[in-house]
Amino acid sequence: MTEIVHAYRKAGQPWPATRNSMAIWAMRSGLWRHSMNDAVKFLARELGRALRDELFTDKQGRRVRLNHSYPFSRLQEDGTYTQEWLWADYETIEPDMMHASVQNRRTKVTYECRQLKTDVDSYNDNKGTEIELSFDFTEDLKELEQPPTYEGMGGSSPEEE
Repeated sequence: MTEIVHAYRKAGQPWPATRNSMAIWAMRSGLWRHSMNDAVKFLARELGRALRDELFTDKQGRRVRLNHSYPFSRLQEDGTYTQEWLWADYETIEPDMMHASVQNRRTKVTYECRQLKTDVDSYNDNKGTEIELSFDFTEDLKELEQPPTYEGMGGSSPEEE
């Protein structure tokens, strides 16, 4: 995929660009044709996104993710194991599987923060800037946990309207 992006830029296409612009150009240029395997991967990715985005309201009024994925090792016919990701919903997922799901999500956040720090450190060192970055999310989380207020809307949230 990165080769397609490099080819897009080398061809003098507009930059910065949207993913859609690059995808349309790649398809028109014959650099990407979908196969059944590509279609399965695309649909699986979209299903995963839909599963991650589905929320419900718990008894305390919190918006909570309904579906959770967790790793599962499956024994193959040749005696080796392959790791797959299974999905379960909030009501049926077992505590040990929920723990595995939460740990996986926390690891992803940690790696994302590490890459963000590397990007900012490099930019600051090589561009002579001082972009400041804090990884203490305590205040951010407190703020996000506050009920929203909507000025001029009678104090109701969009969900209530």
